[in-house]
Amino acid sequence: MRVMCRRSAAWRLPALGAALVLVLAGCAPWGGPAGGDHMSEGMSMGDDAMGDMHAPDARDHEQRAPTPVDGARAIEVSATEMAFTPASLSLEAGEPVNVTVTNDGDVFHDFDLDVADVHLGVDPGERATAAVTIDQAGVYEAICTVPGHAAAGMVFTIDVE
Repeated sequence: MRVMCRRSAAWRLPALGAALVLVLAGCAPWGGPAGGDHMSEGMSMGDDAMGDMHAPDARDHEQRAPTPVDGARAIEVSATEMAFTPASLSLEAGEPVNVTVTNDGDVFHDFDLDVADVHLGVDPGERATAAVTIDQAGVYEAICTVPGHAAAGMVFTIDVE
């Protein structure tokens, strides 16, 4: 009786692994300063293509808070998940108001009103104040720019008469 021994495909696995290592080694970013960290070269997280792959974070916005105006009407706004309370404000064109945003939620929120050049970033339990003056009549919106928050309802409407 003759026994046939079939070769297993398992012998191919180490050979494929070695080939993969050689191919990947050829793609490594060699060069640069002597003694540099070759494992991290080419992986910058700055303003290059790799950095642009990350979702924008509202905290990256520059805080723009015009100095409160003495004697101006004070408006208190609460930011929570996912709403501003109150949700709207009426004011006269050219009327300065001091808006204080308090984050009563559990995550970072902000209050961004482009027409008045205001951006207040507020951590949970914190508050920030800015003067707001809008010279043209119309309906304007301040939003929370944290990704998904405005779409979920974090919109503050300002009716200027």
